[in-house]
Amino acid sequence: MSEASMLLPFEARTAVHAMTAVRPAREALGGAVPARVLVDMAARGAVDLSALESTDYPGLLAEVGQAILATATPERQDRLFPDSVALMAGGPGGAAGPVSFGYGAAGVLWSLAEVVEVPDELVDWLVRAVEETDGLGPGLFDGASGIALALDRLGRTDAAARLWGQVEQVPLVELGTRLADGLPGIGLALLERAPVRDVEALIARAAAIGAELLDRLAVEDPWSEGPGLLHGGSGTALYLLHLYGLTEDESLLVGVERSLQRDLTALGLGPDGRRWSTTTEDSSVWTGTDGIVMVLHEAVKHLDVPWLHEIHRSAAMLSGRRLEHLPALFRARAGALLAYQTMHSEPWTPAHERVALVHLHLGRLDLCGGRRHLHLTNQVTVDTGTGAAGHLVALAGLLGSGDRRVPFFW
Repeated sequence: MSEASMLLPFEARTAVHAMTAVRPAREALGGAVPARVLVDMAARGAVDLSALESTDYPGLLAEVGQAILATATPERQDRLFPDSVALMAGGPGGAAGPVSFGYGAAGVLWSLAEVVEVPDELVDWLVRAVEETDGLGPGLFDGASGIALALDRLGRTDAAARLWGQVEQVPLVELGTRLADGLPGIGLALLERAPVRDVEALIARAAAIGAELLDRLAVEDPWSEGPGLLHGGSGTALYLLHLYGLTEDESLLVGVERSLQRDLTALGLGPDGRRWSTTTEDSSVWTGTDGIVMVLHEAVKHLDVPWLHEIHRSAAMLSGRRLEHLPALFRARAGALLAYQTMHSEPWTPAHERVALVHLHLGRLDLCGGRRHLHLTNQVTVDTGTGAAGHLVALAGLLGSGDRRVPFFW
């Protein structure tokens, strides 16, 4: 297979074209481009990301992290970062909006902690703002469990413990079934929690959440909105799969199948053999098909359900074809490319093999859109709603080395 054909299905272009901006730079610098210079050039859009080597990736992630940090405004009381920087830009306001994990400061600082040193001043802002916020719900994306998860990661375990305590006091029967603000999200937050002070209590709480979800699934379709991880059945399936990995309770797999069937049927797929759709309007990790197929990829390892396996084979085959229809914006592509990588690798696949799957496609992830400076923080993709912090997480997942994993997935 030629290098040019390997670039498909993103676009019909040759490897020579892909490297046109790299060769003049190397020649100008005497044939050898220092890594730090090449990373800076990639961040400014002077070369595409496929020019980088694996040793350059940490520097690129740090560059993106520093660009996000540069937008922080700790002198303000209403918000720490612009809306476009959040994990999910354009999200709901509400009491927790400016401090929340999904739509505010907690999620941004949590994502930054993986790639740069977060200044104490910004963490202090979050702790203070949370203390002054009334009416926090328990949810992952819009409430206390997500903020607690971030504070633990940022080293503020005492402040986090107070929030975990609040979450514990909420009766499970009062919580919904959406990952965004209900049972699956709180369960995922618990399983991501570190450090854990009482492992047995955590597992017991996680199992109770799973049991409550199974009870709901036994009597109703508990989701009132469309398909997707945040608001649909695949968020429940994701949590139940993680819980199954801990407990090996096969009754949980019944809930996984039913939850996935709900979302797949809503997409026009199901046991009747309807075909996979490759439209882009529903393309997103958190709210569309990309996240659903990432869950499906894990589910078929445990479910002996022929129609699910058939849909998975079709989705794996067409996951690349979806990418050629995406709009010319980084945020739209990052999640789809992450789904593509997930569908064609496993958690134990060596890092260099995972990156090799997408390496020649990285040129499509233009950080600057032809401008001279990083603009991750001032452009929001309307179709996905993902902000700069969310897309830093996706980029880290794509380029991660060693045992790096995509948070909340595998």
